[in-house]
Formats: sequence, structure tokens, C-alpha cells
Amino acid sequence: MRFRYFLSLAACVVCSSTFAKPYVSGEIVSQESYKYGRYEARMKAGWGSGTITAFFLMKDGSWLPGTEWQELDFEIFGKGDGTRFQSQIMTPGDPRTQNNEYHRSETTLDENYHVYTIDWAPDYLAFYLDGQLMRYETDTETYNKFFDANRVEPMQLRLTYWAGDSAWSGRLDTSSLPSYVEVDWIKRYRWDNGEFVLDWVDEFDSFDYSRWTKAAWTFEYAVNDFTPESTFTLDSKLFLRLAPR
Repeated sequence: MRFRYFLSLAACVVCSSTFAKPYVSGEIVSQESYKYGRYEARMKAGWGSGTITAFFLMKDGSWLPGTEWQELDFEIFGKGDGTRFQSQIMTPGDPRTQNNEYHRSETTLDENYHVYTIDWAPDYLAFYLDGQLMRYETDTETYNKFFDANRVEPMQLRLTYWAGDSAWSGRLDTSSLPSYVEVDWIKRYRWDNGEFVLDWVDEFDSFDYSRWTKAAWTFEYAVNDFTPESTFTLDSKLFLRLAPR
């Protein structure tokens, strides 16, 4: 049975009034931008139709006019039976090209811990779930932005929990709220002479403000605002909380 956290901590229940959307949730963004490396998270995804858990790399400012988009994603769907997710490679274009592939897990992603791995090497991109290869790309034409030394740019590491209300995300099931993403750890490996070497691991004994920023913004397709109060650590876990304002 899924364990839900109903917390009285002020950091978990106080909501910002900066924006005006009816729901709030959490997102973390790395202070540093990275190039080639391995990026891993061990986590339970959030639950409930309309919710999306995303572990991803994105070039800061990709959304700005005249900027070449660059993004690598795991996106886990709250709708359905809790086993569906997609890998996504966003490349420049007008509009940007999403390059999606859809996958299924043998066990539920919102009730069990799973390890999500993104490999970004100079000559390939790979996505793994619990060490099982889900996708492998080497096409230098389609993914030139990631492989061309003259074009490739560093990206920020992000983890977000947001709600939509569309056919793609599913209609938001308000009866499932509050809901949480629960993160055990995140690791970053650098690319060093043809292999991945551990650079750092965050086990969330506390929130490391020197490594992460808590989001305080929103975007067009979300029905929630991101507020710092919706992101917190407890018992050596990171939580992103989606709830009514």
C-alpha cells in the first residue's frame, strides 16, 4: 500500500502567493551546468492522472527566441496503470523536435523505487531503467546538437513534478492530491577518458543550496506554480509535493 506523507511542518504546507494557479508543486534545478556524463536518480514517481514526474537535463534558456533547444528527459505518467513513461530527446527546430519513445515498466513506478539513468557521451545517448537499456541513439544527423563539439552546450540537471490537464498528461484527478515524488538519491558521473567517473552523489540528508535551486516559476502547460515550499527533505529523502494552493 502506498505510504502518503501528511506533514505539519511549516515548510511543507506554506504556499507562495507569487502566482495565481490553483495548485503548487516542486522542482529542483542544478546550480551548475554540465556536459557529457551519466545522470542517475533513485526515486518513486508521483501518482494520479494529470501528473508528470520528470528527471531531465535541459540547456538553460532553451525556451528563449532564437536559442537552439537542447534537452534529455525521462517523463513518467501518473495516468493509466502506473507503468508508463517516455524518453525524450529535444533538438533544435521551429518548432523544436521532441523525438519521443514510449516505454513500460514491469512494476509500478509510483509505488516502487526505480533507478533512472541518462548517459550522455560524445558519440551516443542512452536511457536505462533499473540498469536495463531502454533506448540507445547514435544518429549524428538527427542528434547533431549533442554530438558536434562545435554546437554542444552544457545543460542543467532538473527534477520536477507538475500537473497538466490534457489528453497527453491525463485529466487531473484532484482526489489523488496531495501527491509526492520521493527521491532516495541523485548521482552525477563525469565523462573522463572514455568512461563515466563518479563526480558527486546527493543523498538528501539536508537540502544542499550550493548544488540546487528550488523553483519559483511556472510554465504555460502546467496547472500548478512551482514554489520553494513544495520542495523539502525529510528522513534523508527529497520530496516534491503537488497539492491545492
